[in-house]
Amino acid sequence: MFYSFKNKTEQPGMEVMTSTLPNGQLHLFSTREQLVNITNRRIEWNDILESGIDLQQSHFYICGGETFTKDFVKKLKAVDAENVYTDEW
Repeated sequence: MFYSFKNKTEQPGMEVMTSTLPNGQLHLFSTREQLVNITNRRIEWNDILESGIDLQQSHFYICGGETFTKDFVKKLKAVDAENVYTDEW
């Protein structure tokens, strides 16, 4: 799971995710605040590619601005990912 949030106050459900997902399966990104053990930037395409997940069988739920969402959808479709769901604002 790749999960991005702005800062410490905007990370809902973090305790559930960290206690539920096995080690190494949760990739956290904080875009506006530097936090301990959390990458301080936006999720990038290479983060997905380098994770080693099966891009064709995985499910991708992408939520964000139109530019961010469309960019990831385009790249996922280019590698024949079928399970892509979006929510844009």
